[in-house]
Amino acid sequence: MKLAPSQAFSALTAVGLARTGGVYTSRKDPSSGAKAPNSGSDVMSELKLRPPKNLLQLENRGALARTRPTLKNQGWGTRKTPLATQTFELRAPKAEERSLVASLARDDNERRERSRVQSRTSVEPPLEEYYRALFSSFGPQHWWPGETQFEVIVGAILTQNTSWTNVERAIANLRGAKLLSPAAIARMPLGRLEQLIRSSGYFRQKARKLKAFCDFLGAAYGGSLKKMFETPTATLREQLLGVFGIGPETADSILLYAGQHGVFVADAYTKRLLARHGWVDEKTSYEEVRSMVERQFPGDVERFNEFHALIVSVGKQFCRPRQPLCGECPLGPHLEEGR
Repeated sequence: MKLAPSQAFSALTAVGLARTGGVYTSRKDPSSGAKAPNSGSDVMSELKLRPPKNLLQLENRGALARTRPTLKNQGWGTRKTPLATQTFELRAPKAEERSLVASLARDDNERRERSRVQSRTSVEPPLEEYYRALFSSFGPQHWWPGETQFEVIVGAILTQNTSWTNVERAIANLRGAKLLSPAAIARMPLGRLEQLIRSSGYFRQKARKLKAFCDFLGAAYGGSLKKMFETPTATLREQLLGVFGIGPETADSILLYAGQHGVFVADAYTKRLLARHGWVDEKTSYEEVRSMVERQFPGDVERFNEFHALIVSVGKQFCRPRQPLCGECPLGPHLEEGR
């Protein structure tokens, strides 16, 4: 969007007024660019305005407005008038002005985000040391529990927002009814599936998610998990993210544990651990955390599998959301490294 020079000046002037306390001094008419009369004294334009706390408050109260000059005397360019005083009249901002300010704010936020990410990723956390310390303390975790690929997929979907104990009961119900297969779940009435997985919580939504995955598998790969997991990782991940109820963490769990694809599951335990050690913060995205780990162990399926399981273990026992046991944690000596 292009604005006339006077429009751009007006919108930017309003931002400047807000940041400097609401006073603007100029020797030019902002709309025409004409010189003020040379009277020996600057032309002063004052906007009696309490500075807002932020741009949103400024826009909401209609103060982010283009100023419109109203001359009390005969105007600019007449030498009969010794001094032309310019006053400002507030009005609601025009659409193009709001768009300009919003664009400037977005650019500023993007610059800050790039700077934040670059400063963080310039130094990497010592994940190899973390892995060795956790493996020495906990040993191999033998994840993911499941007898078949499809059982692992079902577990990855059902474990959303619940404990693994509840998931095990739901899977046991499906296995006992001899319905733990993609074809059986696709044919099963929705109501019966809901009852069989009731213990997993949010069972109505999860029943729909299981059916959505089975429908996807049948439509895209003829019901064959082998064909599905032969798909390149990036392509399959994008496809899984397009299935109802499958987000990044669930998709990566399916790829890693059921399909042996080289991706890391950057769950809440991982982010909490890295945040507590000062390597990330609450604004860090899932993809940023995942990339941070994958850069250090590119494509190492066995390491991703074991490391994720170890992080879950330390998260449950030591790195708790409240009252963490940092002094007893195997990673306690590394606590200050990222701060």
